[in-house]
Amino acid sequence: MAKNKLEGDFTGKLLATYRKTYLNAIVFKIADRITLGIPDTIITLEGYTAFFEMKVIRDGDLWNLKGLGKGIQHNTCMKLSEQGICWYVVFVDRKDDKRILLVEPRDIYIENPAWEVTGHDYKEFVKFMYLEHSGMVKS
Repeated sequence: MAKNKLEGDFTGKLLATYRKTYLNAIVFKIADRITLGIPDTIITLEGYTAFFEMKVIRDGDLWNLKGLGKGIQHNTCMKLSEQGICWYVVFVDRKDDKRILLVEPRDIYIENPAWEVTGHDYKEFVKFMYLEHSGMVKS
């Protein structure tokens, strides 16, 4: 039986792919006790800064995630999304269901990801992250 991957395993692969694909990107992984309530990852590229909160789903209802959609972290994600770019990146890691989803904070209660890739195709997902990231209008 395979050992369950941790959120950090998925996040590490995704961020390594982002850094390798977009060499000029500035990528910070900031998840620790001191940064409680702030999204896990900050990426700056081509004059835009985006915040990403990473989550892993293994079983149960996809939209009833632990801590997703409530508390200080979600409130921060909502405020960041209103002012700029903030997304939840959800790694679905079930026996018969492997996907990566990009979900806007306002859409976490409905089954409506902005984008998803079947399987754990980090390269394809990073391309979409970039398109969403670079498509924002600077204030």
